[in-house]
Amino acid sequence: AAAEHLSYLTVINLSENNIGDEGMKSLGAAAEHLSNLSYIDLSHNNIGDEGMKSLGAAAEHLSNLTDIDLSLNKIGDEGMKSLGAAAEHLSNLTDIVLQNNNLGDDSLESLMLIINKCPLEWLWLVN
Repeated sequence: AAAEHLSYLTVINLSENNIGDEGMKSLGAAAEHLSNLSYIDLSHNNIGDEGMKSLGAAAEHLSNLTDIDLSLNKIGDEGMKSLGAAAEHLSNLTDIVLQNNNLGDDSLESLMLIINKCPLEWLWLVN
């Protein structure tokens, strides 16, 4: 019953809550009820590649998402692959913050997918 009220949310700030990959699984499970979400701050949460798989799987329900902050996590190349594969569902994504993660050379291909499929205006990759 409570989950149906999640559809009213347009902004979620979960920064600095240490939700990790397990928390991302829970968020992914709730995503079908977050159809109006436009902004989510997941910064500084110890989210790694497994957590990004959960986000990638949930992306089909997040088509209204315009802004996502994933800074200060542990996202690596595999996590970026999940995000890149989900880009087709994130057709309104204009801002993405990925600073201070573990992105390597292999993340570039995934970033190109995101750049090509999303109307990005802001891409933050510092550090």
